[in-house]
Amino acid sequence: MTGELPPESDETCVLQAESQPEAESARTVLAAAGIDAVVRGRERPGAGGLFGHRSTVWVQRSAADAARALLRGAGEPDPRGPWECPGCGERLEAQFTECWKCGADRPGT
Repeated sequence: MTGELPPESDETCVLQAESQPEAESARTVLAAAGIDAVVRGRERPGAGGLFGHRSTVWVQRSAADAARALLRGAGEPDPRGPWECPGCGERLEAQFTECWKCGADRPGT
């Protein structure tokens, strides 16, 4: 992913982030799901582009609903709570979808 949308694309903003790092994190989440996104509003004289402004994340309009749904769920732990690995019995926190010890997938994922 290049971080650039096609110039003729019909774009829409899916996130107004509090900081550039938050926007870049969202772009990374979208890229991992195969959704091309670009961060805008990175520059602000005197602030190094990091503080005091809102960076925005833009995607093609056709991917907007999927992008917003994905970003709503990003960083939230699984509501099912902690789980026990069926492969090795290791107890894992809710946010893990794979066992760190043996690599088995969380049941139901």
